[in-house]
Amino acid sequence: DNDHNNNNNNNIANDNDNDASEQQLPTTPTTPRSGGPKERIRGVAAFFVTKLPGKKLPEKGKRILRATVTGDPTGAMRVRDYVKMPRTIQTIDKVSFTVGVVMLMVTQYMATEHPERFWLYYLVTAPVVILYRVIHYCGIKYHYFLIDFCYYANLACFAQILVMPSNGTLFRSVFAYANGPILWAIPLWRNSLVFH
Repeated sequence: DNDHNNNNNNNIANDNDNDASEQQLPTTPTTPRSGGPKERIRGVAAFFVTKLPGKKLPEKGKRILRATVTGDPTGAMRVRDYVKMPRTIQTIDKVSFTVGVVMLMVTQYMATEHPERFWLYYLVTAPVVILYRVIHYCGIKYHYFLIDFCYYANLACFAQILVMPSNGTLFRSVFAYANGPILWAIPLWRNSLVFH
C-alpha cells in the first residue's frame, strides 16, 4: 500500500510538472515585495482609494447637491457636517404628537359614548385637520397628494351630511367609500399608528 501511495504521489507531481511546462504564461517584471502582508493590504487600499480620471465636481454642482441633502438653501453646509449635527425634537413635533393622541382619545370617546352626535364632531374637526394638511402640503410642495381618493370621500361625506342627509344612494356610496377602498388602503399601504 505504501508503494501504491508513493506511486500516486509521484504521478500527481509529474502531472503538475507537465501542466506547468505546457502553460507558459507571459511574465511581467515584478518588484520584490517588501513588508509582507501589511504592504499588500496598503496596496489594496490604495487601489480602492484612487480617484478615477476626470474632472472634479464643479462648485455649483456641490452647492446643489449639498442643498438637496442638507436642506440648506445656500448649499454652504457640508454633508459631513450635517450628518454630525445632533438631532432634536422640535416643539411643533411635541405639540402635534400630544394633540394627535388627545384627539384620538376624544374621537374614540365620541364614537363610543355619543354616536348620535358624532356627525357634529366630524363637521367641526375634519375641516380643521384638512385645512392644516392643505397649508402644510402646499408649503412643502406636496399639494398634488391632496388629489387623493380619501379627500374626495371626505368631500362626499360632507355633502351627505350637510346637503343631502336623506339621500339613500349617496349614503350607500359614502359608506362603500369608507368601508371599501379607504378601509383596505390601511393594510395595503401599511398605515399604522406608532407611539414613539
